Amino acid sequence: MSRRTKQKFVILISLSGLFFICVPAAMPADDYQTAVNALHSSEDAARDKQLEESINALDSAQKEYDAYKQNWDVVEKRHFNMLKQQVRKEEKFLREPDFNKFAKDVKKDKIKVNKLNAESQAWDLVEQKHDGYFGERTSEALKKEHQDVEEEDLAKVGLEDEDAREFQGDRIARKHQWDLGWETSLYKYEEPGVMKQKGVMKGISTAYTYRPNQGNFLYNSEINTYRLEAEYMGGKKLHYEAETDDSVGLIDKGKRDRIWDLRGLIGREFVSDPNQVFLYGGFGYRYLNDSSRNPYTILGNVAYLSYERQSRYYYVPLGVEASRKLANKWTIGCRGEYDWFIAGKQISRFSDFNTYVADASSDLNNRQRHGFGLRGSLKFMRSFGFMDLNLEPYFRYWHMEDSDVEEALEFGEVSDGWVEPENKTTEYGLKIGASF
Repeated sequence: MSRRTKQKFVILISLSGLFFICVPAAMPADDYQTAVNALHSSEDAARDKQLEESINALDSAQKEYDAYKQNWDVVEKRHFNMLKQQVRKEEKFLREPDFNKFAKDVKKDKIKVNKLNAESQAWDLVEQKHDGYFGERTSEALKKEHQDVEEEDLAKVGLEDEDAREFQGDRIARKHQWDLGWETSLYKYEEPGVMKQKGVMKGISTAYTYRPNQGNFLYNSEINTYRLEAEYMGGKKLHYEAETDDSVGLIDKGKRDRIWDLRGLIGREFVSDPNQVFLYGGFGYRYLNDSSRNPYTILGNVAYLSYERQSRYYYVPLGVEASRKLANKWTIGCRGEYDWFIAGKQISRFSDFNTYVADASSDLNNRQRHGFGLRGSLKFMRSFGFMDLNLEPYFRYWHMEDSDVEEALEFGEVSDGWVEPENKTTEYGLKIGASF
């Protein structure tokens, strides 16, 4: 009989004959609602029971794992104490040699080591069982429970939830990440047909990366990662060589260059174990100061005076970082970037000449409007838990076109034909750093 309706047959017998009339009758509204509620209650109870059984099984497995973990902590502590005892015995043997006693101790220690190795193998089986048990769960609720358990385990070793955003296997994308590095490079600056300057540069760099959690107003479908970068490079003995017709052979080995580079980046980071990709854009400011330890350089009968130069670039970095986790906690990555030049300014301090002729020269200011930059690098990283060490060979390049033509006062004469010529800057370097 249907849950929605049921039929009641009424049989009427009359003296004129036998008639069968079927009259359908609907179930009263209250009875129908009661039946529906009973059905839903039964389904909910079954679901709740199944979920409760799954969670109870999960809790039971976790308790078993925690018990083994506690025992393993005791074993590790005993192992550490045994190693200390072995060191003390060896030191005592060196002070007071007793070969018979030392041989007995070595035999006893060998038995202890075998026992510890067996316990270690047992612990490895427990961890495999634990990982396999949780890995087989498909329910979203159980997956969340699994993630909570992992976060608790990480918290026990000092990685609190607020310090990490995503957990992909044993890879952790830190919510707050600091990078420090030391680097050196082969630096070359060239104005084709005018001059070239090259040498070794050394410096330091730092970066801070912030990865907000989902739900934070800084986290959305397009942007989930923010980074600030700062770098300083300096060289004290760069080699300058002139190439113009009237100054061929002019050499200055005392050039000093200092470069500051400040950048702010935002973008989208994609993490899918074992791969990670970061697409970014931002704003950059590069400042270069070029001077010489020698106030002048003599070529033939002519003295060429030195002066300070300052260069400022404003640009938009657009790039991508990609990395892949390898075995044994190693990660390999690469980075490619295009620097879209917005504007620049080149200042030539001709006023330095006023040391020789007072108030006879003024600074030259050239505006630069066209150019671009490129960056590329490879990165090899080894994880040590709370810290990662990395090695990064890199390449950097700037190409600037002729600046606007400006005038300047030089030794009492006004010239309106000064231009900062087309130039190229190339760096091949190596960075050694740490992330934590």
